[in-house]
Amino acid sequence: MDSDSEVGTVAHLPPAWSAGISPFGFVVQTLRFNSLYCSDGHGAFGIRPRYTEDLCRQLCLSAKARTSIAARIPAASILAPLWQPTAWQVFGGSATHWCPYLSGCTECMRTGYHSMLFQMPWVNRCPWHSQPLTSQCDHCSRPLWHGFRSDAPPLLCPCGHDPVSSRNTIDEEGRIEALRGSWIKRYLRWAGTSRGRRTLIGVGDDLTSAEEAAVLFRGRAYPWYRPQYASSDVLIRASTVRHGQSVEARSQKAAFSRLAPSMGPGRDFFLELPQALERPMARITASVAAKFRESTFSARERACLGLPEASEGGQPSSRASVVLLPAYRVREHLFLDGRVLGRPTQAVLREIAQAMSLLPSDNPAIEALARAYERVLGRGFASSALHLLGRLDGSATDDEAALIRPVVLIRHRRSSCFLTLAWLGCAGKKRSRAGGQV
Repeated sequence: MDSDSEVGTVAHLPPAWSAGISPFGFVVQTLRFNSLYCSDGHGAFGIRPRYTEDLCRQLCLSAKARTSIAARIPAASILAPLWQPTAWQVFGGSATHWCPYLSGCTECMRTGYHSMLFQMPWVNRCPWHSQPLTSQCDHCSRPLWHGFRSDAPPLLCPCGHDPVSSRNTIDEEGRIEALRGSWIKRYLRWAGTSRGRRTLIGVGDDLTSAEEAAVLFRGRAYPWYRPQYASSDVLIRASTVRHGQSVEARSQKAAFSRLAPSMGPGRDFFLELPQALERPMARITASVAAKFRESTFSARERACLGLPEASEGGQPSSRASVVLLPAYRVREHLFLDGRVLGRPTQAVLREIAQAMSLLPSDNPAIEALARAYERVLGRGFASSALHLLGRLDGSATDDEAALIRPVVLIRHRRSSCFLTLAWLGCAGKKRSRAGGQV
């Protein structure tokens, strides 16, 4: 059928049979139920699939596509309230966490069913079938999203394997439908409660980081998640931040409100830091610089880095000076050239500062965010400075420089906030789950 032709009448399953179905799943089920090809998506739903990209992502994260489907198929408006990605999120904040590729349950795919639940990075199994989720064809291991071509029904793999059964699409077990509705309601209640209690920073669409964070932060098993060994080593530190005086919170709020604009997209990341960070940054700088030979730095550089005078004067060098590497004061202001930091660290610092600038000054989460900013900045700067000075010096650097991906989890309680910081991708080190002060 021509991709621009209209499809006059489209039959579909009753919405009550498809609790929690995603817009992607609704399109797949409806096309398969009517024996239509992917190219018929425009005539039936008013959507134009891009076959070089994941169709699930196109439909589920596009408000325009969701609106078009509901407009063309009026019965879909019953399902549309659960088509908002925010309803499925577990962590508070503006970030939308989403698996970057199509994932699904093999048993659910037999009926063409797909839920937005399956695209959450902290979900790795189908709760009503108790089956692990998959993102690949069972026969050829191609990604599932490759099963979308203009001249074929949806989900039909190029190798010829069809995970969808026409008979099951029409006649699904009533027991599974009831279980599905019950589990969807349970998950949504849990997610809604969790969003008010947990804030996750540093995990966007990066599935590797999301899997790591789920392993580290969930701890216990859920019907939709089973803990698994993380692919890379992780350094974890945890601390409790008790709610303090409102005067300190107002001071921190004001400092980060000034800081946030300097960290916006397209900026040079030249930071004005809160005054309270001057001493911690000086200690970190001196600690990193002390790892190198006395002759590495000139007398002026040693003074700027917070090192004592060398027994023998540092030899002059033709390399670039490092006097502007540490944080420095100009009158009453403290500055740091944040470009030395790794991009993942910059992204997390930006997210923390912007989140804090939006909170009211009496919000107890301000102190936890300020503590998280200090810890992420300190370790991120130490790792980057160690790597940079090691390159200038020509000496080997510590593996600590590999700790480049920070993730922050804040669990909000009545009288305190429990702060967990994880540094992902620490190559060559053993996993550490020990808690303690960061």
